[in-house]
Amino acid sequence: MASRVPSTGQARSWCWSLGVGAVFLGSGCSGGQSGAEALGGNEPGGAEEECTPQLCEQAALADVQVLSQPRALDLAYVGASCSSTSVMTGSELGTVSGSACECALADGGVRAIGPVGLGCYVLGHGGECLWGDDEFQGCNINDPSSCDSVCAALEQRQEADAAKSYDAELVYTACGGTADGVNDCQSVVSIDGRCYANRDYNQARSYACALGAAAILEQHEVDTTPPQQPLILETSTPYLPGTDGMLQLTLAQEYWGTAPSPVSFSAYAQFFDVQGQSGQYGDVLDPLDGVDDCGVTRIGSTGAGANIQLLSVAQATLHDEGRDYALEEFRSSSDSYYAYLFDLSAAGVAPRPGGSYGFSASGGSFAGSIELGGIVLPDPLSFPGLMSARRLARGALDLTWTGRGEAPLRLSLQIQTTLADIFEPYRIDCLMADDGAFTIPASVLEAAPDGTATAYFTRERRLVVPSGGRSIQTISSSQVNHRFWLGPACDGSAVMAACQRSAAQIQARYAECSDVAPPSLESLCPDYLSESCNGCSEYFDCRAAATRCENGGLSSTSGCSCP
Repeated sequence: MASRVPSTGQARSWCWSLGVGAVFLGSGCSGGQSGAEALGGNEPGGAEEECTPQLCEQAALADVQVLSQPRALDLAYVGASCSSTSVMTGSELGTVSGSACECALADGGVRAIGPVGLGCYVLGHGGECLWGDDEFQGCNINDPSSCDSVCAALEQRQEADAAKSYDAELVYTACGGTADGVNDCQSVVSIDGRCYANRDYNQARSYACALGAAAILEQHEVDTTPPQQPLILETSTPYLPGTDGMLQLTLAQEYWGTAPSPVSFSAYAQFFDVQGQSGQYGDVLDPLDGVDDCGVTRIGSTGAGANIQLLSVAQATLHDEGRDYALEEFRSSSDSYYAYLFDLSAAGVAPRPGGSYGFSASGGSFAGSIELGGIVLPDPLSFPGLMSARRLARGALDLTWTGRGEAPLRLSLQIQTTLADIFEPYRIDCLMADDGAFTIPASVLEAAPDGTATAYFTRERRLVVPSGGRSIQTISSSQVNHRFWLGPACDGSAVMAACQRSAAQIQARYAECSDVAPPSLESLCPDYLSESCNGCSEYFDCRAAATRCENGGLSSTSGCSCP
């Protein structure tokens, strides 16, 4: 399943599908109108058309006509497959993961049955559920015919649904304001004695008509408003409001259990107009109260993004004691995306901790010229006690590290309770005086769930520097990330064996159809898997199947998870 990436400058949202308020990241949202999706459509009074009583009535009456008689259905499933899928519901269900049958339509669309836990997957045009959790127990991603019978039966049910007619009647229409202040069409339609609000036939939300139109509309507003969570603002954003660009000079290393990656040293720059701030919706379980403290949050599946317009430059150059390194433009599929980078470690450039660097840029749509100096790279950062750790027990954690810095050291510890490409992490954030030692209290880690943990440690110097009438944020940092299992030990030998089989297939696909070096075995199958409790062979089978040679190149999709 290919996940959908939110575009810069927009709130992070994904396509809504499945009739249960679910956000489905993948092809299950695309194409293939069936059942209730044929009704509804664009509301009068939205962005395209001003709401009038006449337009409201016309739209609702058109639905009544469709419901009152059998309808033609041009539907043919031409393929069936089982895939591992994650669905972010936007509700108290959180993220639902598991196997799902994907029924491919001739027009390129896909209809999904699964994963278990969503309730109803496909609804009829009268609002009833055509296929729900009670009839689906998952599928086998290693069996090509696992979903053949499911998709054949789904086609029959949808054809039978199309042949139905209902006793439908328009109860109420008017133009009125919703809770968010939008003047939209308000309508109530009765279908076989049950009432539906605002043309919401594909949500399986029906009400007793005896309640009256006003009460039905009010309850529908409550039922369709997602639960409110606070927006947790991004506190270390490179896109700082009031600045015109940023330069990041980064010294970094990763540990996959006890296996270190090579040290990387790089420069990265972007130029922009930015309005607003980014953040993620979630629950603050314990606030972070200053230096030498830790806070705990549970991050949700949605967020809000700053409005960012990226700008181009004609040249961007890092200056290093008389040597100049021209940053290269990063090319993407978007004509409006601009970023500039240089891999200093690949060029054999040694970092100079404590040394000063300069930076210049000019031209392009940035339409300015800047000259910066005094960009000092912090001391290297390492945690000797974590270098040999592939599993940590929950309890007080004593940390010691090398080097010193003026600003507090920052830790973001994210815990993933199950193996999945899409997940909602339990996150611990700490600010620590950069004096070489800190203890994460036992109460913080004992309250955390068991899971795969990734600890992101950052020592950095942030400055906003004026130059050429512009303000540029410089971020020079030393980073080290450690991945390990947090919790009691389990026998993960079978999971490790499945991972190693998957890794061999993935590396073979890289060798077959990519010029990029394949990921190392240590990063694909970290040693902590042998002691972790949240793994499964299905996840790694899915990862191998999701890495393919297609259209002359390497294709890798996401969405794998444990059942």
